[in-house]
Amino acid sequence: MPDEMDVKEQKQEQELYDPTEFLPESFQPMLEENEFEVMIPKNRIQYFVEYQAQIQALFDTYKIKFNMNVKKQTVYVTSTPQTFDPTSVLIARQFLKLSARYVDFNVAQKVFLPNVESEILTINLCQEQETFLKRRLRFIGDNRQTLTTLELLTNTNLSVYGSTLCVIGSARGIQLIQRISKDVFAKNVLPTFWIKTLMVRRELEKVPELKDQNWSQFMPQLKKSKSRRKTLKIERKAPAEERGIVDVGKYSERKIDKQIETGETAGKVYGKNKEGGKPFEGKKGAKM
Repeated sequence: MPDEMDVKEQKQEQELYDPTEFLPESFQPMLEENEFEVMIPKNRIQYFVEYQAQIQALFDTYKIKFNMNVKKQTVYVTSTPQTFDPTSVLIARQFLKLSARYVDFNVAQKVFLPNVESEILTINLCQEQETFLKRRLRFIGDNRQTLTTLELLTNTNLSVYGSTLCVIGSARGIQLIQRISKDVFAKNVLPTFWIKTLMVRRELEKVPELKDQNWSQFMPQLKKSKSRRKTLKIERKAPAEERGIVDVGKYSERKIDKQIETGETAGKVYGKNKEGGKPFEGKKGAKM
């Protein structure tokens, strides 16, 4: 939960920030030219055409170049021999990614300010598409009320586009939004639960006496949802002997079966013929 004093200090630093303040006395250009490209949606091409001059003016502050290819739906950021900050090229690439996801120009340019980070989160954590769409509408709220409340409580800027969530703000605020989005989309936790939790935490931070105490007793608790599925009762079956099933393997085999297995019946004659009662030896000349 960001402190109000920290937020004021960050705003003062951002207003007084000068990108050329920490330049070395002797300038040394980069050894190689770095270039990054970002694909943009077809519906977003008109936006980049209209704001091309403003984007180039922003990049000129850091001595980097902006190009655009309308046919390939691609925008480029390239370093120049005058580029004094190598990280500015990476930040500019992140700026273009945010702009491609319908983040406004005035909001996206905050990534160049100190103590400001950005992250693009994947929020499609549901197995079914219909479930994801319902949870996304609930996360945004009517007239963007839920998103605006979360922005004020976490000191961040949020923008939902498709299955992604763009977050711009402090590192602590981004971590909070990561936890909230995971609970809302993966665990089906209502956004109002997190709003209540953050509001209670903000009020508790104003009381210095409770600084070193455990706040769990003041926080709202999640109610355990009762499952509507009927639990199947598995009945254990009685032993086979009690159910009348006989295990044949336990009883001994016939004597003749044992003799056949051991080979004792080889050469012996069994049984009698019908006429004389003599043992049957088989017909003479019979083919074997």
